Amino acid sequence: MIKSALILLLISSVTLFAQPFEKTLDKYLELYKTSNNVPSVCAGAVVNGRIAWTSALGFADLENSVKTSDKTVYRLASISKPITAVAIMQLVEKKKINLDDDVRKYVHYFPKKKWNITIRQLLTHTSGIRSYKPGEFDSKNYYPKIKDAIEVLANDSLDSKPGTKYNYNTLAYNLLAAVIENVSGMTFSEYLEANIFIPSEMALTKLEFQSDIVPNRAHGYIRNDKGIVQNAPLADLSSKYAGGGIISTIEDLLKFGEALLSNKLISKTTLDSMLRPTVLPSGQVINYGYGLGFGTDSLGSYFGHSAGGTGFCANLVIYPKSKAVFAYLMNIRDNKELGNPSLDIAAILLGKGGIDKTFDIVSHKYLQK
Repeated sequence: MIKSALILLLISSVTLFAQPFEKTLDKYLELYKTSNNVPSVCAGAVVNGRIAWTSALGFADLENSVKTSDKTVYRLASISKPITAVAIMQLVEKKKINLDDDVRKYVHYFPKKKWNITIRQLLTHTSGIRSYKPGEFDSKNYYPKIKDAIEVLANDSLDSKPGTKYNYNTLAYNLLAAVIENVSGMTFSEYLEANIFIPSEMALTKLEFQSDIVPNRAHGYIRNDKGIVQNAPLADLSSKYAGGGIISTIEDLLKFGEALLSNKLISKTTLDSMLRPTVLPSGQVINYGYGLGFGTDSLGSYFGHSAGGTGFCANLVIYPKSKAVFAYLMNIRDNKELGNPSLDIAAILLGKGGIDKTFDIVSHKYLQK
């Protein structure tokens, strides 16, 4: 892993006005890839409304020596959640749904539980719905419809009373996809295409249908306990499209971040509402709102989401005051801490901070490098 001193050296040895910042970022990413021995990494930055830099290093497919590029398609894993959440908030803006409605108002086939579950609670991971059972994270089952995926957990009891506990949950987001389908009259895929991907010019982003031929799709890898890179387990993402089943490129992911900043998808007022902390009855405050984590570091306030799926990891982080978006995509899920290139790149471009620690948006913890 690249040490803090190495990043500090990169920053201090290059004056951005004297030398194009692209060279600094290129050098950083080369050192990052070498130090962490990842199959491939793509990273990029948006500043003031335009893609200022992208870089792609390594192999999308190790066995066939296929190099990665800024057009390579990776699994977004949990970065699917903010995309789904934005789709929900579009329907809220149109007054087609209410966040405090019982989800069964829109998803009639979901069995009644001991307590009602609201759309707001689904968004904030406080629904009480269980998380993965063994084997479900890498599920190989194919679910033709969102309804079929929901049936996996439909008959299970709730783990807690909705609104009382925070339990980060991917499978529960399937209910949000069902709400979108039943309210819009479109499939989840069709809705995202028409209302998220096309407006944001995300031409290579879609749900990962396992049987589809996807040009430039990256192969996923893991590293075993001995440090050897291996093929990731097979997984069919139809079990969790809304919470972890979208695939995209580094350019498209940056465009999504910019679309949020420029209010192409939802209003600033709506975005601000997504970034309010979740406060539990115990008084515990969670820096996670509606499909987005957030926080503050020495560079300012930011929001976004991290991701770790079968064979892949990623991060999207947005600093609204700096009008800047940073992201990375990698085709490995490692058993060691890989740091956060998005925050390192932000530190290089925006200032001095964010170098000695990284922030995990999902766990809400600073991690020492």
